Amino acid sequence: MVDEFVAKVGSVTPDVNNSGNLDQFFSLKREGDQVKHALENYENDLENQYRTGTITREDYRKLEREIEQLEEVLDSASDRLEITFGIDD
Repeated sequence: MVDEFVAKVGSVTPDVNNSGNLDQFFSLKREGDQVKHALENYENDLENQYRTGTITREDYRKLEREIEQLEEVLDSASDRLEITFGIDD
């Protein structure tokens, strides 16, 4: 999910004539927001699993760190998207 978004951002090329750039930017931004929301939901689910004893503290901490790393990658890709299109959102 995150890797797919990062790949899309890495391969996007704004239109030289600016036609459609805003649409393209906001479409990718929405996609990034959806990925972020999915990570947040997963994080909440993990917290619930830990609280109910479904996963151990060690597993929870390990998965929490992995989510944090994915969020950092996602944030970097979102920053790159803004730089690519010259839009500070």
